[in-house]
Amino acid sequence: MNTNLFRARLDTAFLVPLLAGDWSCLYRADEPVDLEDLLHSVIDSDEEWGRVERLGAVYLYRQVVTAEVTLVQFEWGGPAVPARGTLYLVNVGLPKTFVVMRSRVGPNTVVAAYRGLESHAMRQRCVESLLAHGAEWYPEELFDELPAATINWRPDLIPKQALVDGYWAYAQRVLGETERELLEAYVDATYVEKPLPALTPKTE
Repeated sequence: MNTNLFRARLDTAFLVPLLAGDWSCLYRADEPVDLEDLLHSVIDSDEEWGRVERLGAVYLYRQVVTAEVTLVQFEWGGPAVPARGTLYLVNVGLPKTFVVMRSRVGPNTVVAAYRGLESHAMRQRCVESLLAHGAEWYPEELFDELPAATINWRPDLIPKQALVDGYWAYAQRVLGETERELLEAYVDATYVEKPLPALTPKTE
């Protein structure tokens, strides 16, 4: 596996700046970036393909990731079990931190990136803008309806207010909602915090 090529392709996919802040910048891609497809594109041997066939794309993922941080889980009602989507951060040894959505209907998609690994303000602005602006700013919507449940695994990184503000902008833009009080009541009824411990990044 050509890990340097993977990093180069991921980095160059996110060159379009959206927002700038103190020592940080938020980037989008021109089109959705399927993480599995990108990993598969840098396999350079039959032996590697054999490992992927046995172990799946997660084998490749573990070759490049230096840290992964789960942020927020979204759930929607279903006929049998709830559908879920999880927003998380990934570091791969680059100055940019990548935001990935484990979709309820599709593959893991890299949806945004921001420069500055410890940029607390830009991380919040990134998540809020993904909810608020969707396909206006990014290649696609994060999801197509408000979640039936929101589980915040890292409220120390993404405060509830950032999610409320993002949901409110989404409700106005997509659903035509005009009563913020209704949206806030909905979030209060469907939001829960289950803090996870902070993770220490591994070294390569």
